Amino acid sequence: MPTDPRSHALAAACDEVFPLDAPTLVGLDLFPGRPRLVDPGGFVDPEDLVGFVAPDHWDGLAVVVSGRCHRLDAPHRRPAAARITYALDRRGSWASTITTLEGTTRAAGDGDGSPSGHLADCCHRVLGLPAAPEESSPRVLADVLWLIDVLDARAELGESFPIEDWEAIAALHVSTSCDTGELTWSDLHDEIVQRRGGWDRFDETEVAWMDPSTFARFALGAHPPIGALLTRLEQLAPRSVMRKVHLLVTSVHQHAGIVRGDPPGGV
Repeated sequence: MPTDPRSHALAAACDEVFPLDAPTLVGLDLFPGRPRLVDPGGFVDPEDLVGFVAPDHWDGLAVVVSGRCHRLDAPHRRPAAARITYALDRRGSWASTITTLEGTTRAAGDGDGSPSGHLADCCHRVLGLPAAPEESSPRVLADVLWLIDVLDARAELGESFPIEDWEAIAALHVSTSCDTGELTWSDLHDEIVQRRGGWDRFDETEVAWMDPSTFARFALGAHPPIGALLTRLEQLAPRSVMRKVHLLVTSVHQHAGIVRGDPPGGV
């Protein structure tokens, strides 16, 4: 258990919310002593938290959810049922537990190394805190949408779509009409907020509630991972075309996890 009183309180909050119906979000009163749970409320999906701002009397928050997880040191094992708790205070300090049939794993931090993913991101935004940084760039999203367009065109037009023609495929990429190379998630998010626009299923107030990292992971999470799309395209396009597709993608996405298609996220 953590020795710092604040960290100890957050770890205790994880234990307090563990038996509640999942998923549940509660506010925390961290002073004095043992944490007190306030204003409990249920939610179905992390998206239900988008736009919510914690009341001023909350010192932090805690959530409990049920799901499935796999061990990082045994990625080929079947995901196991898990009960997950996460507690966060207004300074950005956090604690979490993951409980499976094998036992409970605890983690904590003072802001650095905070988990990322829709739930953790939304918890940070509920308290007005920045979410963990997103390592990718909007070019990842541009490439994902490009691959989806290519696959959709092939599905709709069949053999009449020139899947073997690299120039025809490349012409569908947004980079042929605008420069996406230097665009950051902050740039894209700021532009949408300034023009008071929504994005996909989120309205303008919900987009404004997000920060660039939260927005990025929701934007990317709405689509299949790039690795899955590349695998589908490999079944249709000749090798000569796929070599150029992979070159275009890997020349931009140096992070192996992004190229491989690991979905963004965590808690």
